[in-house]
Amino acid sequence: MVTINYYKNKLSIFDLSFNLREYIPDNYFTDTIDFSAEIRFYIDLFNKNNILKDSGTIQIWSICYKCVYDEIPFQMIYDEDYGFVHFYVEIPEDKVKVAKALKNFVEATKHHLLG
Repeated sequence: MVTINYYKNKLSIFDLSFNLREYIPDNYFTDTIDFSAEIRFYIDLFNKNNILKDSGTIQIWSICYKCVYDEIPFQMIYDEDYGFVHFYVEIPEDKVKVAKALKNFVEATKHHLLG
């Protein structure tokens, strides 16, 4: 099951929680502790669905990717130190629509190769 996590004190941010091994194909994992599997999975998923709009902007401890879903701009933020992926929408009211769409994309790929 994919769970959407909303944050009360951060109105524009959310993330998705799910068992990575259950939803992400094995070929994304290069070793037993591979924090990059999730971000590589999202990049491929978003490219396949024409959501990802750039190759990422490196910041101090993270990489920010510009994305658009249904004409709604948002960012995927990858924390390189901890391997966390969060999503940021510019307009907080768009958060639920984008979050539900991303959840559906992840659920639809369960155990399927994206290639």
